Amino acid sequence: MVLYRTVELGVEGFEVGGYHSEDACSGITVVFPTRNNVAGVAQIGGSPGTRETDILRPLHRKNNSVDAVALCGRSVFGFRAVEGVVERLRVDGKGYRVGGVTVPIVPAAVIFDFKGDETDKHLSDQSWGYLAYEQRSTKLPVGGVWVGRGATVGKILGRERASPSGQGYAHYERGGVQLGVLTVVNAVGDVYGRDGNIIAGARGVGGSYTSGLEHAMREGLAHLSHFGNTTLGVVITNIRADVCDMCALAQAVNTGYASVIRPFNTAFDGDTVFALTTNDVDGDFEVAKILTTQLAADSVINIYT
Repeated sequence: MVLYRTVELGVEGFEVGGYHSEDACSGITVVFPTRNNVAGVAQIGGSPGTRETDILRPLHRKNNSVDAVALCGRSVFGFRAVEGVVERLRVDGKGYRVGGVTVPIVPAAVIFDFKGDETDKHLSDQSWGYLAYEQRSTKLPVGGVWVGRGATVGKILGRERASPSGQGYAHYERGGVQLGVLTVVNAVGDVYGRDGNIIAGARGVGGSYTSGLEHAMREGLAHLSHFGNTTLGVVITNIRADVCDMCALAQAVNTGYASVIRPFNTAFDGDTVFALTTNDVDGDFEVAKILTTQLAADSVINIYT
């Protein structure tokens, strides 16, 4: 298990909550905007597990405000936990009013973190979402916790040779502009550090890390595994932007991920990134995209260092 530490979000207008079950070895992480926001999404994985992402695209409703964004374990069963978040938001009157009904808007994405020996008792339920809602604050645990509890990396040579992973975070603030990137890495690929060496991934003889891609070049493609993998992210910021900008900001995160996770974005990945802004501060958006790319890479590396 990757140990964890706690960091401050450092971006005003957002809270985070989460929960994980030790029995299930899985969990949920939820980002809660505390004010109106503009949201976007970039979904590039070939096998996504998502809900309410279409509403965040430019050709749909303009400049959406969401009530939460959830990242969940347990594949499609993770959406049971999301329903717990939705219910607690509804009870507290947070959401879109339709007549006498409050409808919370909670986009979500899941990772596939099954190990193969689970039973029905290891599936999520609404209580996970309730507990995540109750724990919301500006503090975020980084490491093998919440949605990252059951995440692994380096499955390219088979799940039995993979390493524990988790959730990570990096943030930036200058001139009033605030940016943060939250990431959960559950990847087929290996993770490379700032020096270009593997810091988490597939293990070879003696337990040391070994490059899955180099192994494939030596032994052939038939030795590779590429099932059940996903990297998810949430960008939070205060920069003024519209939905098209936020989708572009989410896409910039994937560029950062690809610089430190190799391989990244296979046909069996559900890679999905959300981007949220409170729309408070003017700033150079192209510079923000460049910074977000670096923060995305740092958020991955920070899981293991």
